[in-house]
Amino acid sequence: MIDEEAPKASLRPCILFKPVGRPRWPYHRIQATPYGDKVVATPKPPTHTGYIRGLYWLGGADPVLANRIETILMGRIDSNAAVAHRMILNDSISKLPRNVRLAWPRFVIGLLIRSPAQVANVYKRMTTPTTQEYRELQRNYRKDFPGGRYEDLPAEVIKTGALLTTARLMQNAEVEQMLNGMIWSVYDLGLPELSFLTSDRPVVMSNGVGNKGGHLAIPISPKKLFIAFRDEKIKAEIQALSPWHIRDAVNLSVVRNAIEVVWDTHANQLKMVRENMSLEAKNDLNFFRA
Repeated sequence: MIDEEAPKASLRPCILFKPVGRPRWPYHRIQATPYGDKVVATPKPPTHTGYIRGLYWLGGADPVLANRIETILMGRIDSNAAVAHRMILNDSISKLPRNVRLAWPRFVIGLLIRSPAQVANVYKRMTTPTTQEYRELQRNYRKDFPGGRYEDLPAEVIKTGALLTTARLMQNAEVEQMLNGMIWSVYDLGLPELSFLTSDRPVVMSNGVGNKGGHLAIPISPKKLFIAFRDEKIKAEIQALSPWHIRDAVNLSVVRNAIEVVWDTHANQLKMVRENMSLEAKNDLNFFRA
């Protein structure tokens, strides 16, 4: 159970669908057990989506650190990313200020990492590491504490380490530079009967985004998709696809990569969600692997 005093953190994937000004559509929050097959759809107003208390909260971890990660590190990223989101929605990519454009790739990386389940997973990996991971953890621990044993660390220290690790994972300069060097575009479905889904891990991408033919996409509203292309050839190939093909491919990937939550503006795709929810949630999305 999350402490009521935990910092109120933003769960940004569904914020991408939150309309500016007066809400114009209801939401359906489609929830599954983590990596599981029990799927339930519940109607929610837009005001009910977008925030979750204690996103960076692990019971027993340093609450001051959790709050600092949210307010200082994530707050700065989210503030600029919100500006980027509005401008990208309005087809103003070319007018993005430098600091705003730089914040968007870091936000994208965060979408792969910063869900509550992923934060908890980092802690789990640190408490039950593989043999290879344990050797690395032990080696690093002994640099600071000669003769000590990693397994003797108190749980609260490991939880604090998990928070710091999560924050570091979201600051990958190499990936940020690569994404900033790609061709940015916005795709509009343009048909009232078609819409995108989003989830707690909504990034759709090819393995090896930085390689020839690489691409990355994120639904930024029920009708619009942000796409980054590695080259003009893959841009032309994707933009030549029909809106039905793009809708189906994006939504299928969003649902299969979801950890436990999908959002929709109606529930007419519930059957597809139930059949595909979290099927690839345990797979690591890789920016560099071909």
